Amino acid sequence: MLDDEPAMAPFFNVDPEHFTFDPVQLPPSEHRRLLNDEPVPNEAGPLIPLSFYAPPGWQHGDQWAPEDLKEGMRLHNVLPSVLEPEKTLTLRGVNYTATIGPPGLEHEIFLRRTI
Repeated sequence: MLDDEPAMAPFFNVDPEHFTFDPVQLPPSEHRRLLNDEPVPNEAGPLIPLSFYAPPGWQHGDQWAPEDLKEGMRLHNVLPSVLEPEKTLTLRGVNYTATIGPPGLEHEIFLRRTI
């Protein structure tokens, strides 16, 4: 550290004027998000469809969700939980309702076809 630097000096200086944004350069939805302090959407791009997580030979019908499918549901934010015990999703073009298992098996997910 140099003698003329105060203790705990920042490693670098940031000029706030340099980090301003021009509302004209942003789409209206992003401008609203910044002004309303909304959470940032997933910027990784579109997620792989849930069908990718279904095991080979998947057969439609009411059944317990396999582990890989539960992981895909978690990534797509459609995995039910104790706080939100029921979610809807589409799997290979078929609509399902996913619910948590009974007490003691809340980590298990049951899929029911919906019409």
